[in-house]
Amino acid sequence: MTQVVSSVIAWLSDPQRAIAAGIAVLALATAVLAMSTARSARATRRVAQLQAKQTDVLRRELELAEMQSEMTRTAMMPKLRLRLGVDGDAHTEASLVWAHGVGPAYDIEVWVRRFTGYRVARRDFMTPGDQEINLFAVPALEAEVARLPFPHFRNQLGGGELWVGALWHGPDGSRDGLSEKYIFPETAVDAKGTAIGPRRVSGPGPG
Repeated sequence: MTQVVSSVIAWLSDPQRAIAAGIAVLALATAVLAMSTARSARATRRVAQLQAKQTDVLRRELELAEMQSEMTRTAMMPKLRLRLGVDGDAHTEASLVWAHGVGPAYDIEVWVRRFTGYRVARRDFMTPGDQEINLFAVPALEAEVARLPFPHFRNQLGGGELWVGALWHGPDGSRDGLSEKYIFPETAVDAKGTAIGPRRVSGPGPG
């Protein structure tokens, strides 16, 4: 062993051989470092690709959850239709008909705008099982009119016109509603030309 070491030392005693040996060792170390760097780069790319896939999966799951939440909210949110009944001197009769939704409607209001002023009727809630309810709108107080939820009702009425609007809240607290203008004595007709009542024009929901 001592003889081998002595031979190596003797061989390296030559400056050119020592430089060559140093270059060889440096080249070997560089190659080893390059291989290690390449493996590290491949590992980093694999980690980045895996993270990208995981991010995409999470994004898709979030989109699906949001879609399911919106579908549930839509299924729960009640939709009502409005029918005008007898418009008398003391009150105006109106009916609410259940059209869609499995959740109850809360804080229901029906507003009527006549040439003589405003009328309002209220009901605490309505469920799908009710199917249809009748309400009687009576003259509204000044304080109630001050918070009128249908701003377009304040516009001047034409001859023979009457506005009716309804608003309600769903299980999640969101508000919905509709309004219709009735025009008398104009009469709407069906496809067969049969008179089916006064002409109605759809208006905006509550403001």
